[in-house]
Amino acid sequence: MANILIRNVPDDILRLAKAQAEKHHRSLQQELSEVLAVTIRFRAGGWAREADTIRRRLSRKGKLQSDSAELQREDRDR
Repeated sequence: MANILIRNVPDDILRLAKAQAEKHHRSLQQELSEVLAVTIRFRAGGWAREADTIRRRLSRKGKLQSDSAELQREDRDR
């Protein structure tokens, strides 16, 4: 794996990152690596795959979700 260096991180962001790392029982480096990976995957379209996974999981449990567009139309028509 490659290494990266990030300069000039704002103090408040660093404090938040350290707090999250502690909360998740990880080192700061592990936490930042996870945040970076999740963010990049999400922006690369991973959110769509994750949404499909959640939909499949819910449908296996017999939980159907309503169409939010229909609900919004009903609200507007009131």
